[in-house]
Amino acid sequence: MLSLRVAYVFGTAEIIGGGEISLLDLLGEIRCHGVEPVAIVPGPGEVADRLNRMGIEMRTAAAPRIRPWTGVSVWRACVGMKRLLVRIAPDVVHVNGARAMLYAGVAARAARLPSLWHVRVLERDPFLDRIRARLASAIVANSVAAAASLKPFMPGRQEAAVVHNGVDLARIRATPRTDIRKEFGLSDAPILLYAGRLSREKGAEELIGACAVLRERNIPFSCVIVGSALPEDRAYETELRDKTAASGLQDRVVFAGWRDDAVSLMKGADVFVLPSRREAFGRVIVEAWASGLPVIAADADGPRELIEPHADGLLTPTGNSEALAQTLAETLTAPALRAALIDGGQKKAKQFSLSRHAKSIRALYDRLSP
Repeated sequence: MLSLRVAYVFGTAEIIGGGEISLLDLLGEIRCHGVEPVAIVPGPGEVADRLNRMGIEMRTAAAPRIRPWTGVSVWRACVGMKRLLVRIAPDVVHVNGARAMLYAGVAARAARLPSLWHVRVLERDPFLDRIRARLASAIVANSVAAAASLKPFMPGRQEAAVVHNGVDLARIRATPRTDIRKEFGLSDAPILLYAGRLSREKGAEELIGACAVLRERNIPFSCVIVGSALPEDRAYETELRDKTAASGLQDRVVFAGWRDDAVSLMKGADVFVLPSRREAFGRVIVEAWASGLPVIAADADGPRELIEPHADGLLTPTGNSEALAQTLAETLTAPALRAALIDGGQKKAKQFSLSRHAKSIRALYDRLSP
């Protein structure tokens, strides 16, 4: 296998979701597959901190927000990115994120380098996505749903390859369990756990609504919500906390905030819940499977693609607190069902190893490199 030098362009300096974590995990594994990674980040932050700890070569390139009045800074950023790519001299440019693709795509074209756009979300911009798709030498999506969302904006017969995210299963197995009950002062009741950003598309309000129904039915439980909101979603997080208080659930629902030990918390819970209204993939589902949790998710695109109902998880209608509460009640009161879902999930998780993921991505590089 020939060695390749690949430039990985991050769209954000901070970790705002599973996309950044998935790319960092890939960089940790890809070196075992004949790839020399060089990371390009927009500035200091958690992404750069993790890359430093991993010993990954790293460079910085600005990626300002694109607005009608930022034309000069955008042009300068594209020129700067091109010069950086020429100095790095990669065989392939791997771009993570929509905004980063506009800069890196233009720069890679100007430097006559092949670029791979990694699509991990369902949100589309009909105008800019057409530009991004034409700039990319190839496109990879983290799910069939993500690939389908982009299809209308792709030129000619161009197709997006589908490569599901990989998860570091060995790290999850080695992660110690957190005693959630002790840490948050919870009762001996079963613990429901959600992990993810707090935004409307993630559906946390449906989970709170379901918790209110469970309490009305006198079903014992506690619920731990792991995650926080981005600046633009702070008002929504306040709404969630207010709804929790108004429903009288303060003694049942805990907001744990952002945690970098979510897997450790998963291992201390009893059921994992992902009530997303929209979800391109859902790597937390795989993490929950590998952590030994039964998974209940809303029937959104990514979870529907991952979960085989009653074999390795359960699906409920999106945006429906009553249906979610009913599924939770059935799961909490059925030990045999929970055991079957745990067993099925742990078997399914093995399909999402980092090694398999890296091999598939390396195969895409081989098609692009001269």
